[in-house]
Amino acid sequence: MTELAQVTRAQGIGQGPVKVVLGEISYRDTEFGSPLSVFIKERLREQLSRSGLFALVEASRLRGLSIEERPKAGAALAAASGADVVISGNYWDTPAGVELFVPVRQRQGDILLGVSRALLPASLLPRDIVAAPPNLERARENERIEDRIAPLSGTQPANPLKLEVWTDRGRGAIYAEGEEVVVMVRASQDAYLRLYYTDATNQTYQVFPNQYRPDGRVRGGMVVTIPAPEDRFAFRVKAPFGVESLTALASRKPLGGAEAGGAAGPFRQLPQGIRGLEVVSSSAGEGEIVRDRAVLTTIPRGR
Repeated sequence: MTELAQVTRAQGIGQGPVKVVLGEISYRDTEFGSPLSVFIKERLREQLSRSGLFALVEASRLRGLSIEERPKAGAALAAASGADVVISGNYWDTPAGVELFVPVRQRQGDILLGVSRALLPASLLPRDIVAAPPNLERARENERIEDRIAPLSGTQPANPLKLEVWTDRGRGAIYAEGEEVVVMVRASQDAYLRLYYTDATNQTYQVFPNQYRPDGRVRGGMVVTIPAPEDRFAFRVKAPFGVESLTALASRKPLGGAEAGGAAGPFRQLPQGIRGLEVVSSSAGEGEIVRDRAVLTTIPRGR
């Protein structure tokens, strides 16, 4: 904790305890979480509280962001919560225990101030929790499939159409059983939008357009919230648990596969799973579709 405090003090942040918001703890170089992520985050929270060097601020949900803000940045999470810095982390499982890397980012400008490193001995870790997410390999395979569908919006600087998708808890968020998930999507220009949700069992559903909002046309710069307050459904976490993902596609031309709803309810299921999106992308010409992706992890209550 002293090392983290020194990093912030060296930048002249605050005179008293530094106001900090805790981001997520992810597995290795991914944005995937796990029950062990929650365990590590709680231990880190305890250490920060006991140190007297930091004032913990609860994370605010990222719902009402303006077009200028970047919802995926740590700065947005800190700004929404009124914190000076955001602390997150990634952990690697080793024979000796878990190696934890904790970057500290300043709210102003999302500047990386430094990275602290620690080893959590195996003797301090719960024996009934595995380090890796349960569906890790499948989640990685889905990422590779999506890369073949369309390039990420952020990798197309020459394309004026930009796309962002995020949840109300930011990037790589972890949700426990019974909690509700709210999704936001924004295109920089008027566009046709598709949003797909892939659960921990690798079932993929089109969640926008849907039975309640069948029109997939969206206005540029407008944040589309799913579910909207007037919608008659909610995304509530239940078993099975693991890494899940949101895939957004946008194009200035109509996209195929636009049917809203299905026999099972307001959302249409893709029989081929995430691979079915390749059919959707083929309905537009090369370079006409932009994509963005958000990952979340669901866990049982009490883990």
